[in-house]
Amino acid sequence: MAAHEGPAGGSGSKPFISADEIELYPIPISSGSYGTVHRGKCRGLSVAVKVLKQRRVPQELMMEFRKEVEIMSKISHPNVLPLLGICFEGPNYLIITEMMQSDLFSVLYSAPAIPLSTHTRVKIAYDIALGCNWIHMLGILHRYYRCRFYLSMETSYFK
Repeated sequence: MAAHEGPAGGSGSKPFISADEIELYPIPISSGSYGTVHRGKCRGLSVAVKVLKQRRVPQELMMEFRKEVEIMSKISHPNVLPLLGICFEGPNYLIITEMMQSDLFSVLYSAPAIPLSTHTRVKIAYDIALGCNWIHMLGILHRYYRCRFYLSMETSYFK
C-alpha cells in the first residue's frame, strides 16, 4: 500500500487506495453529517466505504473529515474498527474500513430477537469497554455513544 498525504493534511502517511481497486455498491447503508456509507469490495475484501458528499465542502466539514482520517490512522486495537485506506481520486473522497455484519442496536432489538446469554451480554459490554478504553488512553474523546456505532463481526464480538 502506498502512502499518500492528499487533502487529509497533517503529519504521517495515510494508506492510499486507488479508485480502481474499490467497487462501491450503489445503495447506501447509512448516512451522516457529511457523507454516506456504502458496502463495497476492495482487494477481495468486503468493506464499508464512507463517501464524502462532494469535493467542494464547507471548510468545517473538510476539517471534520481530515480529523476522522487522522484519528483512525493512529488507532490499532482488536476492538476498534480499523482504517484500511483512503482514496482521493474520482469525484469523492473515500474512507475505507472493515465491513462488519451488524450493529449493537440490531442485535439487541432485531425481530425475531436473537437470544443472548448473560455470558454473551457481558462479553459484548467487555469488548466495547476495551475499545473505548483504548481510544481514551490515546487521549481521544469519542462523543457519540449510540448502539448503532458498535459493530459486530459476529453476534458475540464487537468493535
